[in-house]
Amino acid sequence: MTLNHNFVGKTLFKEISGTSFAAPYITHLAGRILNEYPDSSANLLRAMLVNHAAVPKESMGVFADADVEAHKEKHNRDLHRDVIGYGCVDTDTLFRSSESAVVLQAEDTIKHDSHQFYELPLPEPFLRSSRAKRELRVSLAYSPPVRTTRLDYVATKIFFRLVKGTSLKEVQKSFNHSTQTDTETRNDDSTSNRTVSAQLRGKGTVQASVWEFKQLSPKVKWFVVVTRQDRPDWGEELCLEEEPYALVVTVTDRDNADAKLYAQIQNRIQIQEQERARV
Repeated sequence: MTLNHNFVGKTLFKEISGTSFAAPYITHLAGRILNEYPDSSANLLRAMLVNHAAVPKESMGVFADADVEAHKEKHNRDLHRDVIGYGCVDTDTLFRSSESAVVLQAEDTIKHDSHQFYELPLPEPFLRSSRAKRELRVSLAYSPPVRTTRLDYVATKIFFRLVKGTSLKEVQKSFNHSTQTDTETRNDDSTSNRTVSAQLRGKGTVQASVWEFKQLSPKVKWFVVVTRQDRPDWGEELCLEEEPYALVVTVTDRDNADAKLYAQIQNRIQIQEQERARV
């Protein structure tokens, strides 16, 4: 609601909409994140904000079913996502983790035509096989060079996949050119319970999806695989040898009132660091 600039003979207030109205609030949240993490890059700020965004339930009933179906048939896209995007930012765990929701973040660089693997330090209580609601949120942000003289203007593409396996060596086979099979890169695992498909989120330079699990296995490890591919015709001349990006993962255990997720993940990370040091 805002004042009507042409109120004489009309109403004092009017209703208008647009993403510009959200800009001051999002800038405020970005500033608060920067207070907590002063060395954060713009990529990390973007990834953090989107990682904590969710589409409000009220928004899902805005459009008629016929409009949703017509949009999907014409564009093969979800009308709600096209209009609402990733939704509104939930600030509960935006600035610091809790025992039931832990935020993991990384900033790195990646070379052309390569993959980087992040093993998620998920503790056994989180991976328990008993039925309970658990959640993984994964967000990636990067700032590619662009060329304004063509429609496909992004010089490089960086994207991620959430996959599972018994070991890093097993997962790497799916992304090794000499051993991978039908597709150039492996798709997400657990595609039925994610919010945004790899194809849809890959169109943006900030990408996110949420996976909800009711049953997991302690024997399975989960990995985020980050991939970079430059445009072979003109992208290489604009890109850095190592392009920077930010990755944020939020691990949430919703049905465990006695969750000690923060301490457990911290312990897992320390064990991984000790194993790397020994190697």
